[in-house]
Amino acid sequence: MSTSTEVVELTPSERDKWNELVRSSPQGTVFHRWEWLNAVSEARAAAIKIIGVYKGGVLIGGCAFAVVKMPFLKLAYSPAPNSLTYYGGLVLRESSTRHVRKVERLYKQVTNAVVDWFEAQGFNWVQLVNFPSLVDTRFFQWRGWRVGVRYTSFLEFRGQEDFLNNIHDSARRAIKSAIRHGVIVEERLSPSIIFELYRQTRERRGLLYTSLRLFERLYELFRRGLIEAHQFNAYNKQGEVLASTVFVSDKKRYYYWVSGTRKDVALHNAPSLILYHAVSALNPSKPIDFTGANTPEVAKFKSGFNPKLTPFYVVEKPSSRYSLGKKVKSYIKALTR
Repeated sequence: MSTSTEVVELTPSERDKWNELVRSSPQGTVFHRWEWLNAVSEARAAAIKIIGVYKGGVLIGGCAFAVVKMPFLKLAYSPAPNSLTYYGGLVLRESSTRHVRKVERLYKQVTNAVVDWFEAQGFNWVQLVNFPSLVDTRFFQWRGWRVGVRYTSFLEFRGQEDFLNNIHDSARRAIKSAIRHGVIVEERLSPSIIFELYRQTRERRGLLYTSLRLFERLYELFRRGLIEAHQFNAYNKQGEVLASTVFVSDKKRYYYWVSGTRKDVALHNAPSLILYHAVSALNPSKPIDFTGANTPEVAKFKSGFNPKLTPFYVVEKPSSRYSLGKKVKSYIKALTR
């Protein structure tokens, strides 16, 4: 078997091969699936490419990313920006060996192959947001890439009783308060409900939000059964929707994908009651990835349910041209204030 690697752009004929790598890889998530990436590409009009690293005819790793072209700049983002896709980065074939050097060799081969490919393609800046199981980023560092750390948290649960026994007192009081105020939770897929609440929430925080088209395109996958999804909507006594949360899933875990709340009515701790109902409806053999704990308000809410804080790594390769472009943009912005 050849010891050299080859990097190629994957075609639709290799969809099943890519999905199998994602399914079996420790780094593979629902956000890496071909169908998810294709939906994002169509809805966002983004050029998403998937490169595969082959060795001896076997797909041993790869990376999916969005190409963003600007005047004199060629950028790559993994995942695509503002796409409700929380992880990208490297996906590596699962290794059955316990030998440290053999595992390191796989990391090194895939990392170097991907880095070489990006450099050969003339990208001025690359950002890869990796799933937490990609723990060895040294090979990026040794090639001159920057490594940053972000955080998510994972919730293990065994039904509602176990959930209540392990959460913080404040979270338990919030759930009881919601019940006392007559908040009702139903499970129903509705892109219009979640989009409107998501939009209101992002606007209140002064954040960008993505299009309804992206929600609609992904909900097509949900309804066709290509992606597992669960949406929980909370209502007050008057039947007004208060909050909504959507979980998406693969064979390994659930992901706290998107949530939102009303801005013009009392919420009565509806988001906490939603999570309480979710742990009853979801399969307890899979944990919930809260997909982020990097802002104080969000981190405080999620920590009340006693999840395990977990780091994940973002690697970046900027060029001198990209750095200069950022400085010029900042200078022009300062002059126009």
